[in-house]
Amino acid sequence: MKRNATVPLLVLCSLLAAVPVRAARPPSPLGSTRVLQHAIHLELDPINHTLEGVDSLRLTRPLRALRFELHENLTPVAGTGLSLRPDPDIDPAAGRRAWILDSGDGSRALWILRWHGRLHQDVEATRFSRERVGGEIRATVGEEGVFLGGGVGWYPLAGEGLAAHRLTTVLPAGWRSVTQGRLADELARGGRVRQTWDAPHPSDGLVLAANRFQVTTRRHGDTLVQTWFFPADSALAAGYLDAATRFLDLYEDFLPPYPYAKFAIVENFFPTGYGMPSWTLLGQRVLRLPFIKDTSLGHELNHNWWGNSVFVGEGGNWCEGVTVYTADYLYKERESAAAARSYRKDLLKDYAHYVGESRDFPLTEFVARHDPSSRAIGYGKSMMIFHMLEEAAGREAFRRALRRVVEERQWREATWSDFFRAVEREGNLPRGALEEERRQWIERPGAPRLSLGETSARPEAAGWRLVLELIQEGGPWPLRVPVRVETVDGPRDFRLELGTASERYELALPARPRAVSLDPDYHLFRWLYEDEMEATLGLVLADEAPLFVLEDGLPAALAAACRDFAGAFVEGEPRILRAAEAAGEEPRTLIWLGRLPPARPAPPAGLEIGPGGAIFQGERLSPGQHVIIYTAKRGPGRGLMVVLADSPDQLRDVARRVPHYGRYSYLAFEAGRNTIKGNWDAEAGPLTRRLDGATGP
Repeated sequence: MKRNATVPLLVLCSLLAAVPVRAARPPSPLGSTRVLQHAIHLELDPINHTLEGVDSLRLTRPLRALRFELHENLTPVAGTGLSLRPDPDIDPAAGRRAWILDSGDGSRALWILRWHGRLHQDVEATRFSRERVGGEIRATVGEEGVFLGGGVGWYPLAGEGLAAHRLTTVLPAGWRSVTQGRLADELARGGRVRQTWDAPHPSDGLVLAANRFQVTTRRHGDTLVQTWFFPADSALAAGYLDAATRFLDLYEDFLPPYPYAKFAIVENFFPTGYGMPSWTLLGQRVLRLPFIKDTSLGHELNHNWWGNSVFVGEGGNWCEGVTVYTADYLYKERESAAAARSYRKDLLKDYAHYVGESRDFPLTEFVARHDPSSRAIGYGKSMMIFHMLEEAAGREAFRRALRRVVEERQWREATWSDFFRAVEREGNLPRGALEEERRQWIERPGAPRLSLGETSARPEAAGWRLVLELIQEGGPWPLRVPVRVETVDGPRDFRLELGTASERYELALPARPRAVSLDPDYHLFRWLYEDEMEATLGLVLADEAPLFVLEDGLPAALAAACRDFAGAFVEGEPRILRAAEAAGEEPRTLIWLGRLPPARPAPPAGLEIGPGGAIFQGERLSPGQHVIIYTAKRGPGRGLMVVLADSPDQLRDVARRVPHYGRYSYLAFEAGRNTIKGNWDAEAGPLTRRLDGATGP
C-alpha cells in the first residue's frame, strides 16, 4: 500500500501523485512477530470529532507482551487481565505514542485492544500541487467529513510486515465510509449506519474516508467500478466510470488481471490526490478538473498493480517510476511521438532545474515525494530508467518482464533487482548482464553529461565515413547513446555503446553527412545543457524565494490581488518590492506582477494589451477576464515570470493553479479557464554539430 499516498496526479499529465510511505512497524518487546489480521470496530461521531475503537489482532505466534503505537491524541484502554504502560525505550514516529500491553495469564496470539479520543484538523491550510505538498492532513473527524490517514495510528500499529484487515464502521444516518477491499455488509437502523469492509489481501495499513456520499456502481468483468461523490457532483459519475473502464481495458491488455474486487473513485472535502489499494481519494477541486479523468485517474488505477499489490521492498521505492512509465508516459506515447519526446525532455528539465548538484541523491534513498527535487528523482529519473530498459530489451520483451514481476511478486515485496532480472530473462540476456547498469543508475546519484569530441567525415569508395568521439563526464556510466546523422539523403540513426570516459567511433554512411546529434530525442537520462532548455515556469518554481516585483501605479485593488498571488505562490512570507525599488537588485529569479509587461526583456512577439483586451499567441482575450503568464531566462538557473492581469478576482482565482503548469513557458487563463499553454523553442545545443567541413562531392 502506498502509505499516506499523497499523489500529485502530475498536471500536464497529472495533478496527483501517489507517495508510498511505509508506516513503521516497531519490533515486539519479546521478539519479532506479524499481525495476520486486524478486525476493527470503529464508531465515529463527526459532530464531536471523536472515535472509539476495538481491534482484535491475530498474530503469527503467541506473545506475553505486545508493543503498539497509537496517535498521540488517542488513549488506549487495557482489557480484563491485561496491564498497559507507556514504552519509554523506543521513540515512536512523530505524532504517535508507544505502549506495551502485558498479559497476566500467559502468552496469547489473539489480542483485543480498545481506544478512544478526539481527532480534528483545520483543512483550510492544506496546500496541494504538482510541485509541493504542504499542510498535509493526517487525521480528522468532523461535520465536513472524515479522513484517517495510513500510518498515523488511528488504530493500533503493531508487529512487522503486512496484514489483512476487516473494518466495521458505525456512523450517523446519511453517512457512509469507504476504505480498501469489498463492502461485505451494510445496515441502516436506529439513526446509525453500520458497514463492514473485508480486505483479505495483505497491506501495510488502512486509509478511511467517510462523508455523505452518493454511490454509483458499474460492473466491468469481475470488477466493480464505483464513484463515491458528493450529491453536488453526482453528474460527473458517468464520465469517471467510462474513463475507469477504459483504463482497466488498457492495463489488462499488457498486465495480469486487475487484482481487487473494486475500484472506487472517492471525493474528498479538502485537496488530495491519494491512491490506496482498490480506491483513490480526489479533492473536490481536483475531481472537477475536466482532464483528470482522462489522465491522472489512470495513474491512480495503475498503482493497484504497482505499490498496492506488488509491494515496495528494500533498496528504494521503484513504484512511482514504473507507474509514471506505464500510465502518464504511456498516454503521451499513444498521443504522438512528439508528445512522448516532449515528456522525456520535460523530465530532464525538471532534474536540471530542481535537483542540480546540491540536492541529488541515489534512488536507493527515495521513499516518497515531498518537494520538487525528490519528485524529479523518484518519479522522473526512475521513469527514465524504465524507459532505457525498454529501449534495451524492446517493447514486447519489456512488457513480458513487467508481467513476470507482477506474477512472481504479487502480494509480496519487489525490488529494483527484480525488474532488471526480469528484463534480462525476457530479453534473452545473460544473467547479470544488466547488473552494472542497475548499480550505476540505482545506487549512485547523478547523471552523465555528454559532449562531442573530434568529428570529421571523408568520402570512401562505397560512400562516406564519419569519425566521431563521444565524451561523458561524471561517470563513467554504461550508456547506449542514440546518434542521429543527417545526410543529404535523410537521417540515419545509430546506437553506440559507451562505457568509458571517451570513445572513438567510425560509421559507414551511404551519403554525405550534414550534421550529427547525440540523443536528439532525449532517450537517455542525462544532464541537459542550458542551451537545450527553454525558459519554463519550472525554472522559476525551482527558486523557493523569488523576488516579486509590482508594477508601479497599479490600482489599489489590483495591487492587493498581486500581493495575494505572491502569498499563495510561495510557502512563507514573500518578498515584494515595487518596480522603482527593485531597479538595483542583483540578478535573481523575479516574478513581475501587473497589467503591462516590463520593458526588459522585450515582451514576446505578438503580445498586445489594450482597452479592448489582449492578444496573445494569436488569440484574443476578453478585458477583465484574462491572466497572461510568460517566462524568460535571467542567466544560468535564474528565471523571470511575468504575470499580467486587469482583474483582481481573476488573478486570485489562478494563483494556486499556476504551479501545476511548471513545464510550460507560457499560459493564458480566461474566466478562470486555461485557454493557452505552450513552450518557447529551444536552441539545438552543443550536442548537435554541423559537418560543413566534410570534403568530397
